[in-house]
Amino acid sequence: MEIEEIFNKLSRIEQIETTLTVIQRQLADKREEEIGGLAMAMQITGLSKHRIYQLVSSDIIPHHKVEGVARLFFSRKELTDWILNKK
Repeated sequence: MEIEEIFNKLSRIEQIETTLTVIQRQLADKREEEIGGLAMAMQITGLSKHRIYQLVSSDIIPHHKVEGVARLFFSRKELTDWILNKK
């Protein structure tokens, strides 16, 4: 195997590594943007349904309500930020 061929393969490996890093960041960003319901909020915070409802009614935990929809929505990113800022 010639030196030039080795350098070409190494360059290609570096390009693949860069692409994988970009994809990993995009996936992480996508997870951060996820919107879910009460089950997701319970999973992320480790809190019970009752406790989350208490925090919602006191407007302590970040949440969203859609007019005409009897359901609460939570942003994974907002919940994660809220948890990190509470420490």
